[in-house]
Amino acid sequence: MKKSSGTALGSRGFDDSSLIEEYHKLNFTILKEKLESPLPTERTAAARVLSNHKTDECAQMLAEALIKETKLYSKIAISESLGTLGIISLKYLLPLLGKIGTNQHKTIPEEKFRKKSFPLPRDIVSRTITKIGEEALAPLEEFIMSEDESAVSEALDAYGFIHFYGNNKRDSSFLIKIYGRTQNLMIKWKIIRALESFADNETVNLLEKVLKDKTCTILHKEAERSLTQIKRIKEKNI
Repeated sequence: MKKSSGTALGSRGFDDSSLIEEYHKLNFTILKEKLESPLPTERTAAARVLSNHKTDECAQMLAEALIKETKLYSKIAISESLGTLGIISLKYLLPLLGKIGTNQHKTIPEEKFRKKSFPLPRDIVSRTITKIGEEALAPLEEFIMSEDESAVSEALDAYGFIHFYGNNKRDSSFLIKIYGRTQNLMIKWKIIRALESFADNETVNLLEKVLKDKTCTILHKEAERSLTQIKRIKEKNI
């Protein structure tokens, strides 16, 4: 495979270390202007350095930039800086769930995800929220309880991912509650996927119940996968 040239990478906003170093000397007002630059490398550098300005204004500005950005590396830089800003970014990110791009799951995949790791969210906003970490869990629960189904679907990806890689003490009762009250198969599938991080009896009972339900076989593969993961957790803790 042919490697991308420097010009091609630059046109996609690839990180320029010397430019980033230079931008560390700029004040917030100038960085704000650079985030609107027609040059992708300048937008990337500005996004990287803006992560040092941990303010609401900066979080809002980066979230708005994430909506508009079309270049790969610039979008990655914006996403990572929003994650670095942490919990102050969340109120600007939550309303954007499921609304940027078209990469989100629209139908339940027929093939079972075979890796032992938790699937990385396809939605750019959900993926950004995972970078905030466990601080985002309680606000995500509140959001999931109150929002429309398309946004909830993407929020569940972030929720499951953070649980899988975190050390929080929450149990599965919240996910089981949401499962019981929804008829949306995509949301049920996302919940089944997220339940793989919980080894309690309630989770196992629900997943086994799903497998016995012959009217909903589309959920069986993911339920099997989550039960396999739970078995690994139990074996690890013996």
